[in-house]
Amino acid sequence: MLNSRSYKRISKKMKYAGMIINPKIFIYMRLVSSLILFIFLLFFSSYGYIVGPIVTIIYYYFIEYVILDIQIGKRKQQLEEDSLEYFPILLLCLKGSNNVKKAISLTNEQVNNSLSMEFERVIRDVKIGKSLDEALTLMKDRVPSTFIINIIVNTNSQYGKS
Repeated sequence: MLNSRSYKRISKKMKYAGMIINPKIFIYMRLVSSLILFIFLLFFSSYGYIVGPIVTIIYYYFIEYVILDIQIGKRKQQLEEDSLEYFPILLLCLKGSNNVKKAISLTNEQVNNSLSMEFERVIRDVKIGKSLDEALTLMKDRVPSTFIINIIVNTNSQYGKS
């Protein structure tokens, strides 16, 4: 029933939006709410047999935009604003320690915002056994901002994998 491309697209958008629910739940809730809307329009509208299908199709695709795309835009803006505070401190810590993992930990102690929470997940992934490079790659899949991703890639390549 689930299209693989749609599932992957919605899963990626949900990661970018910072949502932690299962994408299947979102897809099924969208489908169920669309069916409820269709039935409501069919029975309670005088031209429900005409209006119902049109409004339901519009709702089905519009709900993804409203819930996911707008949230991604807000999160991207918030992360980019947080990066103005986070990255200067991270670069100062990198100059002092030359160790990316240690610099991230020190910066997280000083800064408390949504970007530092993402880097905290990187440190947690490293503690459970992933390499720093792998943890940063996973972070790139969760962050919708290409600006932040470019800084992460350049910083990691410049200061090495430690």
